[in-house]
Amino acid sequence: MISTMLQSIRQSFLKHVLNVGIGFIVSTASLGASHDPNTVQKWHKGWKYPQAGWLVVHIEGEPYERGLQHGHLLASEITTYMQTLANYWGPGAASQAWEYARKLSNLLFLRGFTPEQLEEMKGIAEGATAEGATFEKRPIDLIDIVTLNAANEIDTLDAALSVTATGIEGTKLSTKGSNRNATSAFMPRKGRPT
Repeated sequence: MISTMLQSIRQSFLKHVLNVGIGFIVSTASLGASHDPNTVQKWHKGWKYPQAGWLVVHIEGEPYERGLQHGHLLASEITTYMQTLANYWGPGAASQAWEYARKLSNLLFLRGFTPEQLEEMKGIAEGATAEGATFEKRPIDLIDIVTLNAANEIDTLDAALSVTATGIEGTKLSTKGSNRNATSAFMPRKGRPT
């Protein structure tokens, strides 16, 4: 399932990048357009409004405060994006795909973010949850937001691994001095479940 998922990701990655690039060009072309003040949604110092098919979002303050504004203002978009990625990564098994992506994010990416970034992501999760955002009937949490932020890295993980050194290239693993009839596997102790 995972290799099929990664192959599908590789095939559609360029298409995704092109769509984002084209959307950016359209967005920047309409930046000078005015907006209807009745469409502005506010939460504390933050606000958002639709413009030419895009959302214009303003947040300010310290990292956690920015995150709260982001989460409150974009709760619906966050859960929609999570569901979209889950369906993309695991057609027919979206819930399992999202949980797998969360594990990857926790294992590979979480500790690479700065404390400031983590504070902001924590605020996003808590703001979205305060607005009622859930995924699979559970509140949005920090790992969900880390997964959203690591989505591009997850998408290209297979390609990255194929060109990343392991550190043991050229090492010849010797059997000299070892007992070929023995194993180094751990065996359960008697009376303990296996």
